[in-house]
Amino acid sequence: MKKRILVISNLYPSNKDPFYGTFVKNFIDDLSKSQAIQELDMCVIKGRSYKLYNKILKYIVFYIQILFSLSFKKYDLVYVHIITHAAFPLRLVSIFRKLPLTFNIHGEDLLTQTRLASYFLQMAIPLLKQAKLIVVPSQFFKSKVLEILPMIPESKLYVSASGGVNESFFNSNKHKLNDTPVIGYVSRIDRGKGWDIFIQSLHILKQKGFNFRGKIIGRGTDISKMKDLIDKLQLQKETDYVGPVEYHNLPIYYSQFDLFIFPTQLEESLGLVGLEAMACKVPVIGSRIGGLTDYIKDGINGYFFNPLDATDLSNKIRLFFSKSILEQQNMKEAAYNTALEYSSTKVSNNLISKILS
Repeated sequence: MKKRILVISNLYPSNKDPFYGTFVKNFIDDLSKSQAIQELDMCVIKGRSYKLYNKILKYIVFYIQILFSLSFKKYDLVYVHIITHAAFPLRLVSIFRKLPLTFNIHGEDLLTQTRLASYFLQMAIPLLKQAKLIVVPSQFFKSKVLEILPMIPESKLYVSASGGVNESFFNSNKHKLNDTPVIGYVSRIDRGKGWDIFIQSLHILKQKGFNFRGKIIGRGTDISKMKDLIDKLQLQKETDYVGPVEYHNLPIYYSQFDLFIFPTQLEESLGLVGLEAMACKVPVIGSRIGGLTDYIKDGINGYFFNPLDATDLSNKIRLFFSKSILEQQNMKEAAYNTALEYSSTKVSNNLISKILS
């Protein structure tokens, strides 16, 4: 029997913001190809809102769409990305209609950082209890859900890696080792992301006479602080700040790296950038924290370092480059093979098979 499905998400690309919530669009596109689907509707917010009144207006329209769709149409599955933002209209409808809910938790909607988000999380808990399935991005985050929401049975939780790694990353051509090692960082330049630990580790490498090129890619609120730290530590000649790079161009930059650094201090729900680097045959040195522990295999496809410890990070970088070319190549192949397990095609097919079963 073919199914009618509604997908709800406050993250979705727009013409002006084409890379915002691409994993949701990819999920919907893949879902629409299934022969088991009779009808596929969506209630989404397209693009970011930088002005408060625009954001409020978008959410009013979003809530009206959800209320209208669920009140006047019957669905076999209601798939909700981000558990907190749609909690209010879902609770209203659930008063008079039982909803066939599946939730996809992505991170900050569980690890709430504001009072309003915490309030919406509490509002979502009865819905989570009713849900048939709850999708989480990593084994680490599964354990986090069970810790924070002990009323949710483990049998309801299914691990699926946030859309996985786009196939374009696997098609990149990784060149031979650079004459001067290139060490890369791709993430937001924000507090907690570890960009400062990365730069401090480069400073330690320079003091020890290690020759390298550092490349930093990303946007964020701490860019001026980052540039000031580079100047203070006299790393201008060794370090390039590339700036933000469009998503479809990222494989080009990953492929220029010999080593990728993921120095986050946050409990990432998964950390797809590390897997994207691995898909380009780049080993990852990452903080031993959060979702990174799902896929970094110490000494096999990369290394762990102690969070906030720039000295430990610099030591792990030197350890990698002290290996023979054959040993480094083996780590690159191991990284690639790890990423294959997280390819978007594999992740999407498994998830769709699960939710339609």
